[in-house]
Amino acid sequence: MLRRFEKFGAILLALSLVCLISILGGASDAAHGDVDDLPDCDVCSLVGDADGSGGIDIDDPVYLIHFIFRNGPAPVCHEVMSGDPTADCQVDIDDVVFLIYHWEGVTDGRFGPAPPSCEEWLAACGGE
Repeated sequence: MLRRFEKFGAILLALSLVCLISILGGASDAAHGDVDDLPDCDVCSLVGDADGSGGIDIDDPVYLIHFIFRNGPAPVCHEVMSGDPTADCQVDIDDVVFLIYHWEGVTDGRFGPAPPSCEEWLAACGGE
């Protein structure tokens, strides 16, 4: 029962951030990636590292919210793969929620679901 409330809290956090950014500046009409431009897994290997810091932390979902809703800079390294830990071949609010769950699990020792590897992402999104 407690775990259900913790997940609800993570969803509320994500939605609160989205609402706050939407109120402050409205939604972006920027394109969210071109899957035809596939990444090189030797260069871009960490799916979900939107800010290019070399790891996944709370800064990544915040970076994606800024990209999606405020026309902020695209995810670093590869616009779609770096911001698409759900491997649905687009950057959207689902990716933000996924990263918050992942980060929450890592910080409290439960380990949220891991994003796919670069190779798994490529296979899901029409790559090699």
